[in-house]
Amino acid sequence: MKQVPVLKAFQFAFEMIRKNYFLIGSLCLANAMIQVLSFIPLYVYPKADWLSTVLMLVLILPYTIIHIQMVKVGLKGYDRENKAISFREIGFPDATLFWKYIIITFVQGLLMILGFLLLVIPVFVVITTFLFIFEALVDSGKEIKARRVFSISEKLTDGIKWKLLGYITIITIPLIFNFLLTFNRLHQSVLWKDIVVILIASFLVFPIEYLSRAYLYKHLKQQEQV
Repeated sequence: MKQVPVLKAFQFAFEMIRKNYFLIGSLCLANAMIQVLSFIPLYVYPKADWLSTVLMLVLILPYTIIHIQMVKVGLKGYDRENKAISFREIGFPDATLFWKYIIITFVQGLLMILGFLLLVIPVFVVITTFLFIFEALVDSGKEIKARRVFSISEKLTDGIKWKLLGYITIITIPLIFNFLLTFNRLHQSVLWKDIVVILIASFLVFPIEYLSRAYLYKHLKQQEQV
């Protein structure tokens, strides 16, 4: 039976943050800055919703690059047995990898929406089945076909979806808190709440989720040939 060492995954994440605080902190800070830029129009031009949408589309480029880099940090950290990693080692994602990352993000979101609306596939099944698509893409490189990463993740998570659901639940707790803080943003945006949400999402959820998930991906991959 496959082992899902959730506790070790979180320990790995915190140890990686400790040993690579400047690198990971820089990625978190960049992520936070993107989040800040995305909601500035809500305060400057509160009635211009289109401006916020346009800005979010523009920020997809740096947002995606930062997330690819965090995946790389987690994967390299596992391979190097949790040793320090430099900016040079994670490199810079090429255009092919970037666009494939965008494509699989879109497909994953579409599957979740269809599963929720049609009730054909429970959302938790979609989330757990395709939990490692980003790690599979970055780990395999730009040559892998986009649809192949879905089959890799599906194979890795086969038979352990309920165990992974527990891991996802832990990761989701801060996100639920964020949702409660931002619930009234549909009516009125509150500056201090936005700041709290960005800090939690960028400096807590973002690194811990990506690093722990990279650990689980590598660990499961060692247990099964994909």
